[in-house]
Amino acid sequence: MRMSSAVPLLIFLASQVVAADDAFLMEPVVVTPARGAGALLDLAGNTARMESVELELISSPHIDEVLARVPGAWLTRSAGTAGHLTALRSPSLNGPGACGAFLFMEEGIPVSGRGFCNVNELFSINTEQAGAIEVMRGPGSAYYGSNALHGLVNVFSKPPARTPEYGVSLEAGSFDFKRIKVTGSDSRGDQGWRLSALATDSGAFQNHAGLQQQKLSFRHDLARSDDRVKTLVSLMNLRDSPGSFVQGFENYRDRTLSRQNGKPAAYRDALSLRGAVEWQHYLNEQSSLRLTPYVRRNDMDFSMHWLPGNVIEKNAHASGGLQTAFEYEWAGGHRLLAGADLELTHGDLEEIQAGPDNSVSGFRRYQGKHYDYDVDVLMVGPFVHAERQLTPQLRMSGGVRYDLTQYDYINNLPAGNVDDRGRACMPNPCLYNRPSDREDVFRNFSPQLGASYRLTPTQSLYAKLARGFRAPQTSELYRLQRGQQVADIDSERLDSAEIGARGVIGSFQYDTALFIMRKKNFIFPDSNFFMIDGGRTRHSGIEAELVYQFMPSLALSFNGSYAAHKFAADQGVMEEGKDIPQAPQVITATRLNWAIRDAHRAELEWVHVGPYYLDEANQRRYTGHDLLHLRLASRLTSQLEVSARLTNLTDEKYADRADFAFGEYRYFIGQPRAFIVGVQAMFQPDKSR
Repeated sequence: MRMSSAVPLLIFLASQVVAADDAFLMEPVVVTPARGAGALLDLAGNTARMESVELELISSPHIDEVLARVPGAWLTRSAGTAGHLTALRSPSLNGPGACGAFLFMEEGIPVSGRGFCNVNELFSINTEQAGAIEVMRGPGSAYYGSNALHGLVNVFSKPPARTPEYGVSLEAGSFDFKRIKVTGSDSRGDQGWRLSALATDSGAFQNHAGLQQQKLSFRHDLARSDDRVKTLVSLMNLRDSPGSFVQGFENYRDRTLSRQNGKPAAYRDALSLRGAVEWQHYLNEQSSLRLTPYVRRNDMDFSMHWLPGNVIEKNAHASGGLQTAFEYEWAGGHRLLAGADLELTHGDLEEIQAGPDNSVSGFRRYQGKHYDYDVDVLMVGPFVHAERQLTPQLRMSGGVRYDLTQYDYINNLPAGNVDDRGRACMPNPCLYNRPSDREDVFRNFSPQLGASYRLTPTQSLYAKLARGFRAPQTSELYRLQRGQQVADIDSERLDSAEIGARGVIGSFQYDTALFIMRKKNFIFPDSNFFMIDGGRTRHSGIEAELVYQFMPSLALSFNGSYAAHKFAADQGVMEEGKDIPQAPQVITATRLNWAIRDAHRAELEWVHVGPYYLDEANQRRYTGHDLLHLRLASRLTSQLEVSARLTNLTDEKYADRADFAFGEYRYFIGQPRAFIVGVQAMFQPDKSR
């Protein structure tokens, strides 16, 4: 369905209902940009925040529907299952190490260890029961260091309830979707706790695809005298059977082909466990010390179903780290924050081909182990950040961070372009090349400078200069192919300039940003499939988040971006001035929200993804798509709520993501029309009994 046909339906439904949610807070507070709560109107930079009320209405089986509400964000999902690819002020990035361009966090702690990014990291966080989600586009602040290059996502747990609260939610829908969510929370005296858990069992629109997933989150808060202690534990287990892409020009329009799964035996098993204790001690009324030790473990076993020969990858890494911060606030709104992050990680990876070589690439894909290595990583990142209120209207901020990332790589197989027994491949050379044991060190500075100016008590302007970086990922350094002996690559760097305005004028609320970014030393595979750096790209655009409150119960909201993502230098197949593939210029979402007496909520959403090129030469293009989603929730009693969600109302035939590779158009099929209904029961026992 195109835009023109969506507008009449929006107008018609708007005329049928006369209620809406308030979609924007007058004085919203954000946490991620400054590692502590701060007023959004005083922020020099962008941050979108979604609270639990909004997240519960979305209640999506996949995080893509959540990030569709963020201007400049585009998440694509994997054939109806758990996987995803991310774009934040960027093209949809994929390939070895590309996931290092984004930082995914839980309560400010990265989900994966430095150097071990996972393109699907968000599926390991309990976003379905989150208290809030914040998204920053462009380089993260000087607090976060490597990987906060094009943006970051920070997921916050829901705090403990002040009174006993227990609930259960049951959902069922199309493609055999079933999900149960349970939660319990209570507080007594100076401490409280919350336990949230869910289990999902779902098929998918493609044959032999689906997932089984379980998540658990536990939080305990303690407040005594001058101390605040927050303990967090998260667990995720996943068995995923991903769908496959469909080849052939615009074959995503053929529903029979769309439902076929070319790799029915493909699978992904993943397990993650994280724990953290945040201790904040108030030294006096002006200063505090915060220490956050944490541990994590990530394991994954999956079939590389896009490769010939039945190839399996097994990877794991375990980390321990400590975040430290000293904060001092002066009268008049001045603030200083200084600290350091320390992290130690041990990771390992095996790639094994179980079947015989059946490729025609001219290189031998031998049966056996392709890679088997261990990497120990040390990361140290001191930082300092200061904010000064120069006048009642003008606030300045600035900071710098220094990061040292050291990899100690150990190869457990014969080195070089040989098989796993050290023999030369005949008659063709081996595809896989393993470096000898080595050590790599990367050093980076990431400064930022910003200013915000309050035009009125409810309106402000801001400007920000920032640099982000990402160190090469271990997969880029040590999984070499063909004749490459060493990946002599350095960190990617991105410089960003941004100006924006936000505020409230009567019933109109706005948050806009204009940005220009230049990325240097872009890492990519060349025509020989050697991993090299030195690429240059440029990114510019405008983003907007707008809300108009027709009445207290009815609002229309919009978020969107118009952006250009282009190559900035000639290098290999990349030509200066050409659009980067998988980079829509226009991405928008428009929503009509109703709230009737705070008991009944409804939302109609129109999501538009514009056309984009599929190849570096800009000769092949995907035409884009438009989707309509409807969400309803009704509280029948104080303890019982029912909900219904209908996605892709018009049953649009579309590609969630498209590309052109190995001489073929490839389409990752978008989800057909799907319906999910749910019922939630909440219980609040009387403590007095």
